[in-house]
Amino acid sequence: MSRTFERLSRSAYLTRIPDPRDGRRSLARLIPAGESVLAVAEQIARDDSPVIGALGHDAAVRRRLIELIGQLGEGS
Repeated sequence: MSRTFERLSRSAYLTRIPDPRDGRRSLARLIPAGESVLAVAEQIARDDSPVIGALGHDAAVRRRLIELIGQLGEGS
């Protein structure tokens, strides 16, 4: 999980802030770019729910699809 947060932080989608109640932990907060991406992802999920549902419950397939979609957004 921490690698995912680190990658999202490097991509400027979220920021990590110290937990005021527990200095050993960090809290994640979406920043505007992350909020925009989340809004688009939520819209896609609503519009394409039959397509997403057809993928089944294979987590590896879903992760790879998300990676590929992210690369499209980066122009790779």
